[in-house]
Amino acid sequence: MRYQRFVKVVISLVLVIMMAGCGGAASTGSSSGGNGDVIELSLGHIATETNPYHLLALEFKKLVEERSEGKVKINVFPNAQLGEERELIEAMTFGNLDLAVITTSPVTNFVPEFGVLDIPYLFTDWNHVEAFLDSEVSQKLLKETEDVGIKTFAFVPRGFRSVTNSVHPVKTPEDMKGLTLRVIESEVYLDTINEMGATATGMPWGDAFTAMQQGAIDGQENDYSINYTQNVFEVQEYLSLTEHIFAVNTLMGSQTNLSNLPEDVQKIIEESAVDAAKTIREHNIKESDNLRKKLEEKGMKINEVDKEAFMKSVPKTQEKYSKKFGEEYFQTIKELN
Repeated sequence: MRYQRFVKVVISLVLVIMMAGCGGAASTGSSSGGNGDVIELSLGHIATETNPYHLLALEFKKLVEERSEGKVKINVFPNAQLGEERELIEAMTFGNLDLAVITTSPVTNFVPEFGVLDIPYLFTDWNHVEAFLDSEVSQKLLKETEDVGIKTFAFVPRGFRSVTNSVHPVKTPEDMKGLTLRVIESEVYLDTINEMGATATGMPWGDAFTAMQQGAIDGQENDYSINYTQNVFEVQEYLSLTEHIFAVNTLMGSQTNLSNLPEDVQKIIEESAVDAAKTIREHNIKESDNLRKKLEEKGMKINEVDKEAFMKSVPKTQEKYSKKFGEEYFQTIKELN
């Protein structure tokens, strides 16, 4: 597993160096048939081509290329071809990558305020999430990444994260005891799962499937879309609807690279990002129930849990991280419900 991880990192670094060596990630080296040079921008993400990450990337690509009349081309690199999410964020801060679709959780390592979205049981339902997305506090939070050289265009809701495992159904926090679950490499995720009763282990998603397949871990926690598109059902039997954290993606870009583009191109990119996010937001909302049915068809056993018991199981984590990530953000978002 470590060898595979090493190889992936080496390949990612080579790709980034190659892009930089070709005149930077925002290269303008290819002709557009007499209409001037085409501006080529690279966008990376970690998911498969069937995942909402990729759907967002393709919708954004389509809008940018149509609105620029072919003067801007977006090259999309899925499947962690350019690295895991932390590596993609670092590449954008250094100007070695133009754009990326990123889960909000890894952003917390660079912008702590983003961690407020990972506080367990912050959101009660989809209506609460939509109220946040349309709020002023959402716009304020998006701007927090500008201090580290990243422009975040929009939040894109994925769905509630729930626990899967290959041992037994989870119905109460008591059932979490003895389970080892993979989580995002984030303190709040580690503390959440540990306080819920299981043993959390942080690891990149690229290593998680093999770890579950080999029995090194019992399970993980994720939303419907990841569980389906990443074939989690092949190595996990039970999906228990703890719905402890709501998964949110972002579409973001390198301020260094984007600020060097013509102003009209910058405007097209920003407007296209916001519009693409709205389109995929509606898609994800409609697709939620459909994905549950698909997972059941693939053999996953899905069960409801004692939600109130789980909500009461994480008081220390809620208190610790509301203080750490910003109590004002936490309270404002809670009050939107």
